[in-house]
Amino acid sequence: MFDRPYERACEVQFSDLDINGQVHHLAYLRYAEAARVNAFADLGAGPAVLVAAGRVVVVLSMDISFVKPLCFGEAVRATATYQFGSGKSFRCNQRIYGADAGEAAHLDMVLGLMDTRAGRLVEDPLASLRDLVGGD
Repeated sequence: MFDRPYERACEVQFSDLDINGQVHHLAYLRYAEAARVNAFADLGAGPAVLVAAGRVVVVLSMDISFVKPLCFGEAVRATATYQFGSGKSFRCNQRIYGADAGEAAHLDMVLGLMDTRAGRLVEDPLASLRDLVGGD
C-alpha cells in the first residue's frame, strides 16, 4: 500500500521564479511536498486524519540535487516512492521531471512518524499507518 510510487502534476507559476527568472530552489521543495502529502492523502492518511490520530510525518533529513532548470509555465511531475524497513524511520525518494520528461531534481529523505501526544517517533511507522487507514 505505501510501497507504490505516487505521481503528482504541477505547473511552474510566476511566483516560483527568482529574480533571474529561474525556478527558485524552494519551489522544488513545494512540488516535492505536494507529492508526499498527496500520496499519503490518497491512501487515506491525509493531514487531517494524521492530526486527529495524534500523528504527523516529520522530515528527519533531506538531500536534494538540482539537475536542470525548470521554466515558467512548464508542466512538472513530482514523484514519491516510500521505503519502509525496521526501525522508527523510513525513506522517501522523490524525482521532479520537467515537460521534456527529463529529471530536473531528485530528493532523498529520511522521514519519521511522530506521536504528537508522546513527543517521539512511533516504533513501527508502517504498522501504525496501516492501522490508521485499515490497509494491509
